[in-house]
Amino acid sequence: MIQSYNIDKNKSVMIWTCFEDNDWKSDLVFMFDDSNSKKRGVTSAVYLKVIEEQVSTLWESDLIYMQDSASIYITHIIKRWFINNVIKVINWSFYFSNLNSIEHVWRHLKEWVNEHHLKLKTLTNNDEMIKKCMIKTLQEACASLNDEFLETLAESMKKRIDAVIDADGWHTKY
Repeated sequence: MIQSYNIDKNKSVMIWTCFEDNDWKSDLVFMFDDSNSKKRGVTSAVYLKVIEEQVSTLWESDLIYMQDSASIYITHIIKRWFINNVIKVINWSFYFSNLNSIEHVWRHLKEWVNEHHLKLKTLTNNDEMIKKCMIKTLQEACASLNDEFLETLAESMKKRIDAVIDADGWHTKY
């Protein structure tokens, strides 16, 4: 549910959102670096704050939370939060991350940004201004996604899972 959007090595923002069926369930959340970490990157502490603020307010008992196996998702503090909040989580294998519907959302957002805002690649110097521009652009991209697109992704989940089962865990068209 989180994605890094990179223009080049020095220009990136981390984003998180979630959806259910054909409806956005959360805001597009921008995750910023943890000033307390050695590498100054996004950490499980940053991710924990996002899920505490977003997931806990949106959650319904019959849902299943999907996330991939990124290192900040599988820390003890994150696993414990989901257990304590009685939220069932599907942890995707690195090999099958493309089965996760949100990965298709990320791809669609990136394509939209590249099609509508090529100027982002030419911005230089002011990192804060570049991040603000990226945030505004990604919000526009998110608003451009229609309900039909999200519904199609949600409806395809059963087919995706069945394809993996039929292929005994090997590659599928998804």
